[in-house]
Amino acid sequence: MNPFDLSGPEFLVFYICVALMVIIALKLAIDEAEGGAPRALPLSDPYQIAWLRGGTPEAARIAVLSLIVDMSQAASCTLSTVPLWRNWITPEPGT
Repeated sequence: MNPFDLSGPEFLVFYICVALMVIIALKLAIDEAEGGAPRALPLSDPYQIAWLRGGTPEAARIAVLSLIVDMSQAASCTLSTVPLWRNWITPEPGT
């Protein structure tokens, strides 16, 4: 029996039956694959948490905030560890 040799109403009934079988098979496959408890998400990455919380704008805010904090820590460390940094800018008298 060739489905392409069927007349109009028989053709529609045949393909509706095929479509229903495919839908039922997909539903069973999806239910089987998604069964069980959901996995635990690793939430150690602050950028991932920000992205999950507010999308790209929130992740960008966290990235900018992180850069500001890192730069302020680097600047405070540099200024406190460099002795007499003003002598490098202003010339000594007599030169």
